[in-house]
Amino acid sequence: VCVCVCVCTHLQITAEELTGNDDYIELSFSARKLDDKDFFSKSDPFLEIYRVNDDATMQLVYRTETVMNNLNPVWKTFKVSLNSLCSGDHERKLQCTVWDWDSNGKHDYIGEFEASFKEMRGAIDGRQVTYFSSKTIQSAVHET
Repeated sequence: VCVCVCVCTHLQITAEELTGNDDYIELSFSARKLDDKDFFSKSDPFLEIYRVNDDATMQLVYRTETVMNNLNPVWKTFKVSLNSLCSGDHERKLQCTVWDWDSNGKHDYIGEFEASFKEMRGAIDGRQVTYFSSKTIQSAVHET
């Protein structure tokens, strides 16, 4: 999954099912043109993926590494079980939030989008899925 974020929060996703194991998915995210939240350097972004539960609570599924001083980060590819990601429900909503890491623990919000695993899965076979959202964080899905 390749995710891109810009000032208007532009996210792209590419997904790849792991061969030989249908219970896991391999995801990779990247972002571009992120808002710069730091004064003397560029943002230090990381991405968090949350599963939205039936009772509207959210469960953290994965947190990427922080890419220091970069407004166009490419996070490392990772594997996650479909059970952890969406409890096996491909229609379950996922929320992806990008933060600017700060050493004091008070990370700055950069942007987010919401999509189901089924929508993200449209990125399999090298196609990219793009998410745009404004400051009000409304999102739409586009395949390119």
